[in-house]
Amino acid sequence: MLSKTTALIMLFLVVLCMTSSLSAQVEEVDFNINIVISMTGSAAIHRAEWGDPLVYEVLAVGDLVGNADVIDPAPGAEIRIQCSSGEVVVIAMQPAAPTLCAPLTMPDFSSLLRSAPSEAVQILYPAGRIANTRPKIRWQGIEEADRYNVRITRSNDIIVNLRAVEGEEADYPSDSDALVQGDYSIVIEPLEEDGDPITGKRSVTAMTLVSEGFFENINAVWKGRDFSLAQEGVDLYVRALLFADEGLYWDAITTMQEILDIDPLMGRMLTEVLPDSGTLRGSATPYLQLASWYLAIDLSEYATPIFEAALIIAQAYGQRENEATAIAALGELRPMSSRVEQYCALQRASDFFTLVLEDNALAQRVRDQMAFLVNSLGAPPEC
Repeated sequence: MLSKTTALIMLFLVVLCMTSSLSAQVEEVDFNINIVISMTGSAAIHRAEWGDPLVYEVLAVGDLVGNADVIDPAPGAEIRIQCSSGEVVVIAMQPAAPTLCAPLTMPDFSSLLRSAPSEAVQILYPAGRIANTRPKIRWQGIEEADRYNVRITRSNDIIVNLRAVEGEEADYPSDSDALVQGDYSIVIEPLEEDGDPITGKRSVTAMTLVSEGFFENINAVWKGRDFSLAQEGVDLYVRALLFADEGLYWDAITTMQEILDIDPLMGRMLTEVLPDSGTLRGSATPYLQLASWYLAIDLSEYATPIFEAALIIAQAYGQRENEATAIAALGELRPMSSRVEQYCALQRASDFFTLVLEDNALAQRVRDQMAFLVNSLGAPPEC
C-alpha cells in the first residue's frame, strides 16, 4: 500500500502534467508594438529606416514607434511611449530614442491591398481568428439574391449546412455540436429565385478558432498595463492592437468602433467637424490600422472609406507619412474621376517617399500605379 506522502507526490505529479498539457494548448501572446499613449505639446519623429537623417515628420498620439526612431519634442512638451513590454518611456526637453522599447516592424499594407472590390457576397463574420465556438454568421448580400446557402466546413467535412437562409445573418444551429479549435472555411452562396446558386457570386473565407484561454491571455496582457496617464481612448486602442496582432480582426474592429465612434458596418467615418489634432481621434494612424484589418479579412469595400478618413485627417494636420500611406492604398482601392487627379495624388505620396529616402513595398506600388497612369495618358501630367 502506498504511504500518504507517496500518494500525495503522485497526485501532485498528475496535476502538474495535466496543467502542463492544458497550458501547451493555449497559444502565447507575443505583442511587439510600442505606442505613443500621451503628448503634452507637439513633437516630430525621424524613423530609423529613413535614409535622410535630417527629415522629421509630425508625431501624433497613437503612432507606433521603434526603439531606434528619434523623437524631437517641442519646448515644454512631454511624450509618453508604452513599450511592448508594458514599460512607459518619457521623452522631454531634447531629442531621444525610446531605446528601452523593442525594435518595431511597421505594418505593410501593400501585401493586403486588392484591386477593385468584388461584386460577390462579402463575409463579415466570422473571419480570421475567433474565440466564439458558436458564431453568428453575418454577410453583406447582393441585389440579385434574397436567400443564401451557408456552410462551415473543416477539411472535407461539412460542419454546418444551412439552406435558403433569408436575410444577411444566420445563428449557429442549436442542434449542431460547438466548433473545436482548428481551421475552418465559411462559404456563403447566393441563390436564384428557383433555388439554383448564382454563378460567380459565392464567397469563401478562412476562419481559425482559438482557445478561450488564448483570448483570456490577451486580456491579461492588456489589464497588466498602466494607462493612468494615457489620453482618452488609448487603453481601448491598445486592446484593439493586441487583438489584431494575434489575428482576432473582428474583435479589433468592434473595439475600434468604440474608440472612433464609427459603425464599422455603415461606413460613416467623420463628422463635419474634424476631431482635435491633440486627441487619438485626430491621428490618422488608428484609421489606417482599422482599414488594414478590413483588408486582412478581404473587406476592401469597408476599408476604402476608412482610408479616406485617414487621408482627410492626415492632410488637415500635416501627418505626411500617414497621408502617403492612405494615398497609396486608395490608389488601388478607389478609382478617381480623373486619371490626372489620381496621378497627382500619387505624386504627392511619391514625393514623401523620396523626401525620406524610403524605398519599401508601398513606395514601389505607388511608382507602379504612376507608371500605369503615364502609359495610359501618354505622358506625365502637370500637377
